[in-house]
Amino acid sequence: MRQASGADGITDEFRVTVLLKEYDTLRTEVLARIRSRFELLTVSVAALGFLLSRKDTAAELLVLSGIVVFTLHTYFGWSIAKINHRLADIESQVNRRVADEVLVWESQMSSNFFIRFRQLRTTRKARRSGDAREPTDGGRRARLG
Repeated sequence: MRQASGADGITDEFRVTVLLKEYDTLRTEVLARIRSRFELLTVSVAALGFLLSRKDTAAELLVLSGIVVFTLHTYFGWSIAKINHRLADIESQVNRRVADEVLVWESQMSSNFFIRFRQLRTTRKARRSGDAREPTDGGRRARLG
């Protein structure tokens, strides 16, 4: 690893340590949200079974319950995708600082459609506006799509 330090005197090793701590925290958050999604589905199926077993259940209650479950499930998925996008950014920063491809899951191997879609949109916007800057991951995710 390079031992360069910026104008603020912070070494690359320290920056990588901080980035990896953030990476660990975000991975834990993703796992918690995935667990929450499965718990939501489990409770929803149990509640649906209970409601369908009762003869006096209103159709409106079933529809409303379905909308709530769908909204929460979609929110969890969106938030997981947003966190995964940051994880991919951290991976590319760490890889650049250690001058090796040590972290690759989110930035190269992930099949997350939302991340790839957002990356393509960002790249197209930059091209249209004449911004020659390259995305933080070198456009790797956009090419893998």
